Amino acid sequence: MSDEQLASLGVKSGAMYWDAEQKLASQGYQCHVAGARREKFDCTQTKGFFPTCILRIDFTVEDSNLISNLRVAEPVCVGTP
Repeated sequence: MSDEQLASLGVKSGAMYWDAEQKLASQGYQCHVAGARREKFDCTQTKGFFPTCILRIDFTVEDSNLISNLRVAEPVCVGTP
């Protein structure tokens, strides 16, 4: 998913994290939370069967519950078509 696609969903820096998490879930992403204050979100989605690709979106949540450091990683794929 590109930055533009995320922005069209409302997933962007400065957005409330719970809105972004719900919108990503509606697109098939599962988010896992880590960190001492549960501020680091790692959202992944698996696509395909063979090859299988993992799509990943990471972001940090500030004290005000707003998203910062939004990053879309390059897809990681295993297998050949």
